[in-house]
Amino acid sequence: MHCQLKLLTKAITAALGWRGLIASFPMRRAKEIRLALLCTLSVISLGCTELVEVVGQVTYQGEPIKQGTIQFRPESGRAISSLITDGLFEIEPNKITPGEYQVRVYSQKETGRKIPSPDGWMEKSPASAPEFVQVLPEKYNLKTALSATIVVGQNKLDFLLE
Repeated sequence: MHCQLKLLTKAITAALGWRGLIASFPMRRAKEIRLALLCTLSVISLGCTELVEVVGQVTYQGEPIKQGTIQFRPESGRAISSLITDGLFEIEPNKITPGEYQVRVYSQKETGRKIPSPDGWMEKSPASAPEFVQVLPEKYNLKTALSATIVVGQNKLDFLLE
């Protein structure tokens, strides 16, 4: 409904702005333009869905995850990911659809060691790169048991990992 109201407002604004242009055309041409505008609005409004917003926080052992990634994986289709910064994440509105999702959380930290860069990996790549290791146990990512149900509207999800 929200999406349809926005589109209707834009269409009315556009139609009013075109009033002078339409008036300069013969009557038959003005009717064609109005019909085309109505058809376009109808097609666009069919593609609208209700707004889906997802925000939340992720903590590990009582502390917010400083940096990481959270991934929502549907049973079929593409996974949706978001960065975690200072324990908070947000999925852009309407980038995810309502449904059941498996949730994976990743957070890495630098070990302080350097690892050799593979030959030919990138042009002008450094001879070595910082080494990173996964901070979270596999039960929160590769072998996750975490899940979430996303609904139309606002979703506030908190993952308190131990």
